[in-house]
Amino acid sequence: VLSEWVLGVRPTWDGLLFDPCLPPAWPGARMERPWRGARLEVEITRGARAEVRVNGEALAGGLLREVEPGKTYRVEVETPPA
Repeated sequence: VLSEWVLGVRPTWDGLLFDPCLPPAWPGARMERPWRGARLEVEITRGARAEVRVNGEALAGGLLREVEPGKTYRVEVETPPA
């Protein structure tokens, strides 16, 4: 429940969705998550806008559709202030 609804990292039919809903007192969060044979290092921070970047590249719609098994991905999620 914590990782899927508070941190907002949840699987869907189309891929892995990043849509955090952090409690107001939390400045951010970090987690590691295996997904489809890859390892994701996820860092969620508060910022000016909602944005998701994977290995430095913007991810449209916050939905990660494909990964390469055995590879590690750095996911940066910026969420607006509470």
